[in-house]
Amino acid sequence: MPNQKPAWIKLLAVVGVMALIVPACAALYLYPNIKLSLNAKFMARDDAFFWKTPVPLRDTSIAAAKGEPVTCVGVTFSAPWELAAGVAPRVINPHWVSIEFGTGVRMTVVTTAHGETVHAMVPRPNDSDGEVKFPFDITVPDYEEMRETLFATPATVKILTSRAKAAEASDMLVRKAMLTQEHAGEIFTVSGPQCRGFQLGSAVVSDQGIQLFLYSDKRNVQIRIGKPRPDVGAPVTQADVNLIVQTLRDAE
Repeated sequence: MPNQKPAWIKLLAVVGVMALIVPACAALYLYPNIKLSLNAKFMARDDAFFWKTPVPLRDTSIAAAKGEPVTCVGVTFSAPWELAAGVAPRVINPHWVSIEFGTGVRMTVVTTAHGETVHAMVPRPNDSDGEVKFPFDITVPDYEEMRETLFATPATVKILTSRAKAAEASDMLVRKAMLTQEHAGEIFTVSGPQCRGFQLGSAVVSDQGIQLFLYSDKRNVQIRIGKPRPDVGAPVTQADVNLIVQTLRDAE
């Protein structure tokens, strides 16, 4: 009978094969996660904003209200500016309104019910007559979705996790980039007597300005505060923004 190899040699051969196969299989399985993680860090390489997460406001002062409270699209709040004379709020949709103030501030307010997406026909931008319309989905992310998105950083895209979780973390980072790319400054957590939420940006440097995502008992509210000519008139202060947050409530 031919000589049989000792059992320890066979065991050593099996261990050697496994030592090659297991890392190779692990690398193949984790490759998509590795790619997503590297892409996330590459995105943030030249933009420190990707690493910013919501922090509490440092300035909690509140400006004085001017004029009557503003009531529109299911919410009401006080504003620190008078409405522009002779310019009525532009109701784009029952969920979406644009308001001009005398100081040159332009505000858009969008509201939806929690978890609601509104399918609407809205006027094309810069169409003063509003005759040309196109389909548009009006939605404001729910609180928890917005919280997870704004707290996402490149570090949340992990390698040692499931592919589904890595892909979800990567998607949140992309959404964060889309939300914050037009805003200067930081991301804040904000709250009022009847709402809570987030503030994106700390300075109105363009028509994009500051964005608020506020959540009342009944509604998700997105408010954009901007100035087409930010160098004209008094600047928008944090106290101005705080007044809106502190007085926002459901109108019905």
